[in-house]
Amino acid sequence: MALTAPTKNANQEGNVVTYSGGLGAADNDIIFTVDVRGYDYAVSYSLLGTYDIEGSVDGTNFGVIPLSAQPLTTATPGTYVVVSTADIALRLDVRGFSKVRYRQAAATAPTNFSVGLFKKAAR
Repeated sequence: MALTAPTKNANQEGNVVTYSGGLGAADNDIIFTVDVRGYDYAVSYSLLGTYDIEGSVDGTNFGVIPLSAQPLTTATPGTYVVVSTADIALRLDVRGFSKVRYRQAAATAPTNFSVGLFKKAAR
C-alpha cells in the first residue's frame, strides 16, 4: 500500500472542515498534518489500524499529547487515550496548538482515515 494523505472535502467553509480518504502504509509514517489554529476541537477516525496523535505549539516541533483524545463511544465515557482504536472516533481539544499530526502506530495501516475540525458556534 502507498501512503495517502486525506483530502479536503469540497464546499466547506465556516465552523466545520473535514478531510477524508487517508491511508497509512508503514509503522511510524505521518498520515496527515493539519493546521488547527482557530479551531476548538478535532475528531479523527480510522476504520482499521491505529494511529498516534501529536501536537505542536510552534508548528515545527511535535510531541505525543498524553491522554488527550476522548473516544466517542458509550463503552468508555470520560476515558482519555494516547493511541487510537480501530473503528472508534476520537475527539481532541486543539485550542493552544498550531498543528496536529497523525502517525501510524503499528503495522496495520489506518484505512479510511478522516479528520474533522470544528469551531464552537458564536453565542
